[in-house]
Amino acid sequence: MVVIMSVLLQVCVVHSIHHNNDIDNGLYTWGDNSYGQLGHGVVGQTVTTPTLVNFDWDAGAFDVAVGWNHTAVISCSGRLYTFGCGKYGVLGHGNENNRTDPAVVKVLMNHRVCQVTCGGNVTTALTDAGAVYVCGEGAYGQLGLVSDVNELS
Repeated sequence: MVVIMSVLLQVCVVHSIHHNNDIDNGLYTWGDNSYGQLGHGVVGQTVTTPTLVNFDWDAGAFDVAVGWNHTAVISCSGRLYTFGCGKYGVLGHGNENNRTDPAVVKVLMNHRVCQVTCGGNVTTALTDAGAVYVCGEGAYGQLGLVSDVNELS
């Protein structure tokens, strides 16, 4: 895969999902879209060419991470947005609903997120104060918590 853009900041690839974060032109996604994880407002359509995620990131997209079927984006203002498959609460919205468009993680609205990672069914966010927040599937201790309970937010 070769992609040429004016200022390429980051490329993430997981399974058949591809994301490019071009600081000048926004977030481009393509690949499998079974759960809306590409952020284009639709489900089920495979996207074969890089397509801009049409969303106002409240100051631009700063960082992006992808899991098996979900995506997390940090805006330049430190807000965390997630979309895709919501199973196990992996999106951090307090439920297991899928989202086809980026939605801010409200529980982190009063924090500035500076780093995000996604596992298969886990999302982890680090704030500038050094706090770590996790959500998603709790089986096998993968959230780093005492229990194996799923965390929805």
